[in-house]
Amino acid sequence: MPLIGHAKERQYLLKKQREDRIFPVMIFHGPNGIGKKAVALELICNEVCSHQSACGDCPACQKVQNLEYENLFVLRPEGKFIKIEAVRQLLSALSLRAQDLTRYVILEEAEKLNPQAANALLKTLEEPPEKTVFILLTSNLSSLLPTIRSRAIPIAFNTLSFQELQELSPESPTWLLKAAQGRPGLLEDLKQHDSLQERKLALEVLSLYRESSRHENFQKIKQWVKDKPNWDRVFFFMQSFLRDARILSINEDKLLNLDQKAYLQDLSQIGDDFIDLQYRATIRLQEQFLANQDKSLCLENFWFESKKKYVSVTA
Repeated sequence: MPLIGHAKERQYLLKKQREDRIFPVMIFHGPNGIGKKAVALELICNEVCSHQSACGDCPACQKVQNLEYENLFVLRPEGKFIKIEAVRQLLSALSLRAQDLTRYVILEEAEKLNPQAANALLKTLEEPPEKTVFILLTSNLSSLLPTIRSRAIPIAFNTLSFQELQELSPESPTWLLKAAQGRPGLLEDLKQHDSLQERKLALEVLSLYRESSRHENFQKIKQWVKDKPNWDRVFFFMQSFLRDARILSINEDKLLNLDQKAYLQDLSQIGDDFIDLQYRATIRLQEQFLANQDKSLCLENFWFESKKKYVSVTA
């Protein structure tokens, strides 16, 4: 995937790198999936590229992109946390004398450093080894320990524009580009899976309140559970539709699902109270699925709750 967007941040980093004034500890912060790691890898490619241009195609750039470059260390969470054992292994590797080229350490989801791991890093971040650059990636800057934030230069990254996403993936339909909400990582994930079917299912689940036949709805729910869709993406689209229905009368330009405007208008006319209940019920349904509760029973309860509220507001 070509690197598009973040021009200001990339130019700033390249300038510092060429002046040999790159900061030894940086925090790249912004929403997940917007390309923070890609920018970090481009920074390394700028140094090692055979063509001195971060071409992405030469053997040196390929090693960086594949995380096989010998002077690149990547830490990521194991389960819910980055654990102290991983930090200790990193510090042991960094204790060896640096070569001529800069060593780079990328900490993915740095907010998931557990307290012991964070404390183990503090002294090293305060006095980084020679020719070593730490890049902490996070979607939640405030969740990092203040002592870590005080030792680093924060660099903020924002979502891409619709036009930038369109340049990145010109073959993608408008609804898919809108659904990605400026996040190339999310766009790639949606493209790799059957997102159109999951989006269709999201509409069907949200529309259960219109059906009165208990038998028909139970059969639908039974089939949905049997098909085993990616429910995380189904919930993502459900919440996207409800969000659009809520803002339809405020700012139509901000809609993510403009191709479903007729449905959104219909839902909006039922009223904000109903939309808000649907949204809360969707969040609760998602939490129940994560807790491995019976999916059929949870969906049946979702239908009952939605139907009851719909009848009360339209009576």
